[in-house]
Amino acid sequence: MRNLHCALVLCITTGLFAHQAALAGDLEEGRKLYDAKEYARARPVLEKAAQFSPMDWQTHYYLANTNLALGRMAAAKYEYELCIRSTSNAAVKAKCQEGISRADKHSTQVRAAAPSSSSSSSSNSKSDDTKLTDAQVAANLRKDEIMKHAREAVAKVKQEAKDQLEHEKANANEFWQYPDGRMGTDLSEDRKEEIHHEAEEKCRKIMREAEIRARSVVGH
Repeated sequence: MRNLHCALVLCITTGLFAHQAALAGDLEEGRKLYDAKEYARARPVLEKAAQFSPMDWQTHYYLANTNLALGRMAAAKYEYELCIRSTSNAAVKAKCQEGISRADKHSTQVRAAAPSSSSSSSSNSKSDDTKLTDAQVAANLRKDEIMKHAREAVAKVKQEAKDQLEHEKANANEFWQYPDGRMGTDLSEDRKEEIHHEAEEKCRKIMREAEIRARSVVGH
């Protein structure tokens, strides 16, 4: 039984190290491409990193900046909002708010960028442009709605994982000695990591499916 327990711990640990290495590699590559202003190439790499770890604020921050540089304002706002939710760093949150303001300002300018014209042909052309812009705005709103529901689902998964940890801790029958010398019932670190890992997997699946649905929304 002890050998089986050790084997399970080794398997979980090896998987976590591989997961962390993949995240670090994609994030580093994405950051290098972003710094080189290779935004179109950086985006899919950073999106992959975000799928590996949807709660890593650095990934969301660089992906938001990349989307902003590419003119993908709805996607940029979404990533900035995720970054804000994923970090307690006040300076980072302030940067994200600046990015959201820039995205909002750009969207407002696009909606207002259809001036009237005295010529009929020019007026018709502008009208078509306005319709296209309205359709794009509607598509972005639909994308935002899809991602909002996904964020709510992710928040629910995180809360359920937290509740599960508290419940299992309260009903644990193993005694542990804490660093300060206190004794108490608690879960093993392996079990805590298992619960956390399961929640991460569920969150990744929710966000992955939402992103697929959001990308299928096209403004005509």
